[in-house]
Amino acid sequence: MSTNEPKRAAPKAQASAQQLSSEVAQFSVSDLAHFSMSLDTMRAATLESRLEELGVLRSFSRPRVSNDNPYSESLFRTVKYRPDYPRKPFGSKDQACQWVAEFVDWYNHRHRHSGIKFVTPQQRHNGQAMEISRHRAVVYERARQLNPRRWSRSTRYWRQPEVVWINQPPDDLAGEQKLPLMQAASTAAKE
Repeated sequence: MSTNEPKRAAPKAQASAQQLSSEVAQFSVSDLAHFSMSLDTMRAATLESRLEELGVLRSFSRPRVSNDNPYSESLFRTVKYRPDYPRKPFGSKDQACQWVAEFVDWYNHRHRHSGIKFVTPQQRHNGQAMEISRHRAVVYERARQLNPRRWSRSTRYWRQPEVVWINQPPDDLAGEQKLPLMQAASTAAKE
């Protein structure tokens, strides 16, 4: 154990190292990356040594992605500021799953996203967003013409972005590599 490491982290680090060893052995997956936060347990020499022994790369973010944290934080804020966000822990896994399913439905079908000009993801995906944006542009322009003193500049730019990505994958990836999470999910579903 390093001299900088708090002594209280040692037992937790050993337990984490043992847990990690058993999980790596159980799943026998290659090219593992371990995401960790700056917790004493994760910085502990015991766990770092075990990760190295197992050939697990230590990472503080996803591979080739340096800017995913703001998106995650934005989503967490949206979740926490929902009026129906539970004030107490869920009573069961089923209750948690039901709440998350209802949140995802709201997020995709009713929540208007600023990054896509205040339409819902569903409207964006089914092609309604362009017409909604055109209609808004007409309404704003009409309002500007009726009350020109109210507008010091041109109206809001309502055109939909051509392409929307959180993190655009590099063009040079082979088809198999483009959706690793989807591949993992389909593989797990087959087993």
